[in-house]
Parts: sequence; structure tokens; C-alpha cells
Amino acid sequence: MRTILSWSATAGMIIDASQKSLVPEGFTKLSLARCRSEIDSLSQQLAQTSQQDLSAQAAGLNKIIEAAEEDIDSGRRDDASKHIADLQRMEENLKARSGAAQ
Repeated sequence: MRTILSWSATAGMIIDASQKSLVPEGFTKLSLARCRSEIDSLSQQLAQTSQQDLSAQAAGLNKIIEAAEEDIDSGRRDDASKHIADLQRMEENLKARSGAAQ
């Protein structure tokens, strides 16, 4: 779970940097695609354990990342801050439920 949360935090930093026009669009696309890929892979591994509910929530991180990426692609960079807040809330929830915060 900690690795999933790490990739999610990375995506949040990339979204924030993109929103502030600190990184090129190509970097943003490639990096967010990598984050989504890693989270997806790790979520599938988690689903094979007894923690399927956490797996489903972890997969929800990808939906938020994808929505942020769509907003950035469409030039709605200001909406990205909402997605950063959503990611942070979901990360905190996953930390609490999984015990990763300990």
C-alpha cells in the first residue's frame, strides 16, 4: 500500500507542477501515465490478497489522476487543484484503512 501511496503522491506533485506550468506537457503526460500504470499494477496485486476493498479504493486513485490529466489536456489547469485535494483525501483514507500511516 505504501508504494501505491507513493505513486499517488508523485502524481499529485506532477499535477501541481503542471498546473503552475513548471513542467512541459509531454513530461506531464508521460509521468501521469506511468503513475497510473504502476498504481493499476499494484492494485491488481493487492486484489489477489484478502484486501480487495483496499484494491478497489486504490484503483480509484487512477480515476482522479485521469480526470486531472484530462483537465490539463483541455487547458483547464485551474481545475487540477480540485483533483490534488481529492487525491490527498483518498490517500489519507487509504493510509488510515490500511495501517500504512503507522
